[in-house]
Amino acid sequence: MKRRRPQSLQRRLAGAALLALPLFLAACMWQIPLATPKQDQRYKNLTPPQDQALLYLIRIPQPNEGGSVGTRVFLDGAGFGTVIGGSYLVAALPPGQHQVFVQLHTATSLTLDMKAGQTYYVEQGMKVASGQFRVWLRQVDAAQGRKSLEKCRYSIKNEFGHTLP
Repeated sequence: MKRRRPQSLQRRLAGAALLALPLFLAACMWQIPLATPKQDQRYKNLTPPQDQALLYLIRIPQPNEGGSVGTRVFLDGAGFGTVIGGSYLVAALPPGQHQVFVQLHTATSLTLDMKAGQTYYVEQGMKVASGQFRVWLRQVDAAQGRKSLEKCRYSIKNEFGHTLP
């Protein structure tokens, strides 16, 4: 009868690490609640009230560039919500200048001069460089904004009191 050699501590630790890796990776991914398909369609088809402007902040899907990493979004210095790749936020705002700010390892902001009755689309994304997530914002036209919006679902993490029409 062959006798089994006891496994070294190093081999046992390596095996345990391999078993724990999927759990660790799953814990690193942000889980944010998304709207139901019915709610999502409602939010995608909002029209701005006559005396306000509508802002869509769209986190474009980027599976290879930190798509599952959540980004906190601030609007005019106050919390707006949290987005992951493939989600969006929306708010009705009074006309005038408004600043959108996002931060992860780097930060960026974009100032919009919004007019009543208009809809504005801002895309947010990130690039991985030197082991850090570099975030970016850009305003896009309505055609591009609607196209990007169709690939996304509404983030229910819009809990900061911004009103919707």
